[in-house]
Amino acid sequence: SIKTVSGSIETTNTSGTVQANSASGDIGVRDHQGDLVIETLSGDIDIEARLVGHLRGASISGDVMIEAEFSQNVSAELTTVSGDIGVNIGGPLDLKFRVNSNSGDIGNGLSEDEVVNEFGMRSLQGQVGSGASYPCGDALCGCHLAYHSIARHHLTDP
Repeated sequence: SIKTVSGSIETTNTSGTVQANSASGDIGVRDHQGDLVIETLSGDIDIEARLVGHLRGASISGDVMIEAEFSQNVSAELTTVSGDIGVNIGGPLDLKFRVNSNSGDIGNGLSEDEVVNEFGMRSLQGQVGSGASYPCGDALCGCHLAYHSIARHHLTDP
């Protein structure tokens, strides 16, 4: 477990379970294999991982960007209040997904499912393969799901 109040956190080539918390710094994780719990209040989260089983990435006012290969029984929760969420999933795809946004765009590069606008909220639900895994995300500003491609700063509907 790594914690800081105002500094950034960077890890490289780690395995097992990593927990990182920062009040006002960015958190970057590179070449990780295992579970991740990453939280920051006002920083960005940028994760590159492989064989992730459980993933939680949460930021109040930062972006959450994930590039990962998930294990078969993945559990993923990505949240931000005033940032964007970007997900780039590699490896075999066999998952269900759900994304909600109050004010941002949702882009979908994983499936043919379309964004639905209801009661002032945008949502997207879909499935690739048998849907054995279930990563999801909630954002108040924006989200983009992609397979091996992501527009990190300009997230729009495809």
